[in-house]
Amino acid sequence: MEALLQYLIKSTAVLALFYICFKTLLSNKTFFTTKRIYLQLGLLSCLLLPFVVITNYVTIDPIPLDWNNLPLSYQTAQKTNPPAWDWRLTLVQTYCVGVLFMLVRLLHQGYSVGSLIRSGVKHRDGNFTHVQVDQKVLPFSIILSTIQTYIRQQTSTPS
Repeated sequence: MEALLQYLIKSTAVLALFYICFKTLLSNKTFFTTKRIYLQLGLLSCLLLPFVVITNYVTIDPIPLDWNNLPLSYQTAQKTNPPAWDWRLTLVQTYCVGVLFMLVRLLHQGYSVGSLIRSGVKHRDGNFTHVQVDQKVLPFSIILSTIQTYIRQQTSTPS
């Protein structure tokens, strides 16, 4: 369980670093191919970089110990209290809250798209149904039109 948590923390850190760089450097640009390659490399490195282990060896010179001048009194081991704040539990809970928040956000966006589809005027075009809405929404149909163009090209090319 601890190894999985370490992997998730490292992966999240790498993904956050790529996201910050993307937002600051590429989000306002129109280099679609460059953006796509950058995001794919970011996801790949997010999966692979947490497995990379960087070791740093430090050599420490031994301290000479004079065995004749050691005190003869014995010290009893004191019982230490466990820390009042469990950081691992806090990190896991924070991660779970983030996952729950993103899941709720995804469900809300899916519901919004579904309500747009239900409320719009539908036009049938072959195997596709186009939905025309009167509201001003952010364009997300570019993905669908790209898929539609790809399917048309695949079905029209002779084998």
